[in-house]
Amino acid sequence: MDGFRLRDLWWAAQVTGMLAVVPLIKHHLSVPALVRLFDARPRPGGGGDWRRLNRIVKGLLRRTHRKDYCLPYSLILFHFCRKWGHSTRIFIGARKGDDGLDGHAWVLIDGEPVPGLTPVHDAYATFFAYPEPTA
Repeated sequence: MDGFRLRDLWWAAQVTGMLAVVPLIKHHLSVPALVRLFDARPRPGGGGDWRRLNRIVKGLLRRTHRKDYCLPYSLILFHFCRKWGHSTRIFIGARKGDDGLDGHAWVLIDGEPVPGLTPVHDAYATFFAYPEPTA
């Protein structure tokens, strides 16, 4: 990542606030309600650099959550990318694991998978996707 920018600090502060909220609310809302809470309307002149934000979010999550952070990771990328006007979809899926069901959340941004977050094709059965694809 090229040098530090003041915008990075602003993004990190917003992400930190969101990371504090997700664990408090995720068990009290349905998946659709949680996703709608993080949805955002595009703002004029949005267009933030999602790859740069991705590195910031991933870095903060690795330091604060250590593991099992795909849901907050996906919700935060989903929120900012929708706000910035990127074509963004969030997915939640499950698969049979050694100890029962194993869940995962991921996003596609402008049709691109997020490195390290998006599972291998068909690794999870998707049970929720938002928004619906447009024709």
